[in-house]
Amino acid sequence: MSEYNKLPTIQMNSTDLKEVITSLINDYIRIEKTETGLGYQQKQHFKMGQINIIASLIGEKWDWLETGQCYHDFLKYLISKYQLRGVSKGEFIKAEDNRGVLLITEEEYENMKNYFIENNYASSHSGEMGWDVRFAEFGNACKDIILKKQEFHLVILNDYVKEESTLITWYDEADREEFKFNSVDEFCLKINEYKKYLSEENGTVQAIDWIIFNKEHNE
Repeated sequence: MSEYNKLPTIQMNSTDLKEVITSLINDYIRIEKTETGLGYQQKQHFKMGQINIIASLIGEKWDWLETGQCYHDFLKYLISKYQLRGVSKGEFIKAEDNRGVLLITEEEYENMKNYFIENNYASSHSGEMGWDVRFAEFGNACKDIILKKQEFHLVILNDYVKEESTLITWYDEADREEFKFNSVDEFCLKINEYKKYLSEENGTVQAIDWIIFNKEHNE
């Protein structure tokens, strides 16, 4: 193999590794506390990728599908095991307290998506534009439900890493509102209020009814 094709060996001592991962976790906490909506999703997952790369260098791996461990618990494990004293536990707790509830499970999301595709209210292609009911997916972590009628948009962001859903509504960016809830019942009451802005003709009212009906009968 040519010398030009070889990657250089990189060595880091334990102190430097601790400083790097501590800095990344503190960045992650800041994002959890200050960022919202789509900007939050993008920045959070970018920072998770950086943390996961450094964690792999010390033989650690977060595997949500295998362990069922949420990402916050994985970070708490790293903080405790490697005594990352530069991470503010108080700020970490505040970030956790800022979390909402998960409105719709992954199984419910898939069932809902299949139902609306079969009834020709949504496209089978994730995020395809031109439909008033859309299911937008970002890997396995985020699966969003987007409903619209003319200029009105209602978006339910479902983050399966953070295990919470966020409601975003707007006519334009100036009217944008964002909500998190402490209970599924509160979430359902709020989205039900927006049915008057939607329509049965394009399936958006049926989408709200589907969510509320299934939550009431699966509780």
